[in-house]
Amino acid sequence: MSKLSWEDSVLNNPAGPGLPETLSQLTPENRDEFYASMNRIPLFMTQLTDDAQEDNPGLEALKALAYEGEPDEVATNFRQQGNEAFREKRWRDAVEFYTKAIQVKCGVNELDEACYANRAASNLELQNYRKVLADTSACLKLNPQNLKALYRAARALLALDKLDEAQDALDHALSLDPSNASLKIFKVSLEKRKTAVKEKQESENRRKAAEDAKKQAFATAVAARNYTLTTTPNPPDMADAQIHLTDPTDAASVLNFPTLLLYPLHAQTDFIAALPETSTIADVLDTVLTTPADWDTSREYTPRGVECYVQTTGDNRAGLMKVGRKLGVWEILGSGKVEVQDQCLRIMVVPKGKSEAWIKDFKEKVGKGP
Repeated sequence: MSKLSWEDSVLNNPAGPGLPETLSQLTPENRDEFYASMNRIPLFMTQLTDDAQEDNPGLEALKALAYEGEPDEVATNFRQQGNEAFREKRWRDAVEFYTKAIQVKCGVNELDEACYANRAASNLELQNYRKVLADTSACLKLNPQNLKALYRAARALLALDKLDEAQDALDHALSLDPSNASLKIFKVSLEKRKTAVKEKQESENRRKAAEDAKKQAFATAVAARNYTLTTTPNPPDMADAQIHLTDPTDAASVLNFPTLLLYPLHAQTDFIAALPETSTIADVLDTVLTTPADWDTSREYTPRGVECYVQTTGDNRAGLMKVGRKLGVWEILGSGKVEVQDQCLRIMVVPKGKSEAWIKDFKEKVGKGP
């Protein structure tokens, strides 16, 4: 009974017997001191506080009683308490009692064997699978034919996905008892898991093979066309846009390029997520500039009113190459002078009447001209 229930039954229950006259004369503060002193006496303890345990000869004597008797008797007592806790599904208490039984070191192999096997069962319920394996291993050293230990080891190994080792433990157990119902049920579970793992691995292998085939086709396509692709240390976020083959596994299919149209005189851009390499500059301009942009208030940007340029590389210096309307993307990239940087083709678009001044300004900025 707790301290609170004691007070309720004695002090706050009009029908109760009430406190003895001596106690009833105590102040509330003195009553608290009385209850605290009573809680230090093992027979009257209502809770096991740190204060109650500290320097408490009575409690230490009570604890010592658990170890009274011959070692095998003490170990048997702890084992029985563990069995009771296990039946009541108090797994942690069961582990503690079995541990105490083992720590007695009674020298009776059969008793230690049972405690190891039972502690493994408790740890199995607690999903402490590595502790299960440690206990079953200790049990099997004492008795290699302990069926329960083999079964529990197999279950723990399955939970850890160590399927080959689980199969070994199961095979050993079945060799001892081929008709055991629990082992037969476990065998079905193990086979299901092995099948699932195998199917998953096969699926992963197929995925990797398909991915490798795509990478190989892409590399072959780029090399065959003499295209140059480069990557900077901090590439921009292109979301899902990337260079790709129309048929990812066919190097002969069309390559598609994310393309950025830059309008440097107005600091504006247009983006094409997938421009086929078979497109011409005319195709690009007709698609993008047929409808004037809101920012093109002077209507300077028309399919035939602009010139297009791409940046070239060579001798560690940047340059410009004018690309006419009839020129195809495949021709521009296959020239060996233009690279696609960070998965994006860049085309600069300038009104015809302003291109000369813009080129001069560009060259001055990159240091290629006066």
